[in-house]
Amino acid sequence: MASDRFLGWFWDDTNLYRARGGDSFDDIARQAYEDERLSSILLYANPDLAGDLILSGGELVAIPIISPVESPYAPPWRTAL
Repeated sequence: MASDRFLGWFWDDTNLYRARGGDSFDDIARQAYEDERLSSILLYANPDLAGDLILSGGELVAIPIISPVESPYAPPWRTAL
């Protein structure tokens, strides 16, 4: 996968996760990133699954390996991450 950017994050690679019945993107983000607020990254990386609030199980979910985007113009609250 080519390098991608989304809301201040970038990634060059992804891991795959096979969803279990009842998983949500919030649950997966909590497991992968220890922060369910990053579920939007998972939704962006998996547009074909984005319409499913609860996964039925067996779906392959791409989990981007993320790093914050460095910017000299970032506000002070953003550079504290």
